[in-house]
Amino acid sequence: MINGQRKGDCGEARQKSRCRKNTLKDLARTYFEDPMKARGVIESRDRASTGASRSYQKISEPTPLSAEDGNTYSAFDPRHWDMPYSIFRVKLGQTRAASYFSYLGEAIVIPANGNVVCDHFYSGGRELPSESTLSVGPDSLLHLAATVPHNIRSDGSGGEAWMVVHRAAENPSYFPDPNGSASRLALGRIDARKLNDPAIYALNATGLSDKMHSLMAGSHMTIRELAYQVHADSVVISRLLDRNANVSLDLLDRVARILRFDLRSMLENMSMFPFAHEEPKTSPSHPHALPCKHPNGMKTCLHATRMRLDQESVHSLQPPDIPNADSMTMTSWLLLKGRVIFEEQAGYASSDMQVPAQVVHFRKMPKSVTAIDDSELIQISCSQGCPQAAGI
Repeated sequence: MINGQRKGDCGEARQKSRCRKNTLKDLARTYFEDPMKARGVIESRDRASTGASRSYQKISEPTPLSAEDGNTYSAFDPRHWDMPYSIFRVKLGQTRAASYFSYLGEAIVIPANGNVVCDHFYSGGRELPSESTLSVGPDSLLHLAATVPHNIRSDGSGGEAWMVVHRAAENPSYFPDPNGSASRLALGRIDARKLNDPAIYALNATGLSDKMHSLMAGSHMTIRELAYQVHADSVVISRLLDRNANVSLDLLDRVARILRFDLRSMLENMSMFPFAHEEPKTSPSHPHALPCKHPNGMKTCLHATRMRLDQESVHSLQPPDIPNADSMTMTSWLLLKGRVIFEEQAGYASSDMQVPAQVVHFRKMPKSVTAIDDSELIQISCSQGCPQAAGI
């Protein structure tokens, strides 16, 4: 207590002006009086919290993540931005992991050093699902439906890759640690031994369990409430959410009706070939750009384009050739080689980008890019209005 007041109270006249700037109540009052002034307060706090211009963020110091598959992950996401995807740099181990990634969404894998091996558990029909491998060379980009159980590792020729992840229903890809230690990767995993069970494989490959999780969280529905509405035992619903149950199609119909999703489209995910990994051909209209292919039949939100630029060349940049793209489309750029300078739409150049800066994110599409040296870039973008990913 200080003079009859609790520490931190704003009762003293000399404290009022300071406290008015730091409470939500007074920000609202400022908005009621002058919306433009309130916006200025928000933007000034935004700039102070990031220490950088809000038009772009250059990431040189990534966030380390903990994982359980023998790989080392680092996140290159911008601070305080609501990004529809996450970008990871992965230092690859050579050991086949005992569990697989499987989550409702999509991913793009870009080898950075040596070949990348993608282990996956898959069936194209007419046979039981089995473990297979797919090798991705340094000039290729692998686009995959992340519901299909998969892992990435090194074949011994090097051992680093970029991985871009878009999760359905805005589920986080990792959980930051407020204490500053290693954050935790939050992509769903399944024990490889369980995937020999067709029911468990189906719950993963279709994304049904992830879909239920996200819709129940969005509507604040408990397991007991869903079980009551679909006339099932809570234990059955719990095991269904844990991807560890064989249930009737009638029960899944009732779950789909209550949670309001298209069960047929989810079940059809099992028949979808989940990969596109051929190196794409050069676009005639943009001879320096190589758009990444999409898996056949997959509803994609993520898009990647490889750009190879000659020294001292200047290239105008257009909004990516994706649904609903415009100059406001957020883009991210991975620098694989060289040094470049971006010019923003406002007409001024951002800081130059060179290895090891590696990643820069833009709120709006840059106007142009200039290659100081022979350079190679990967442009990442995401369709606007696409919070959900493959198979939804």
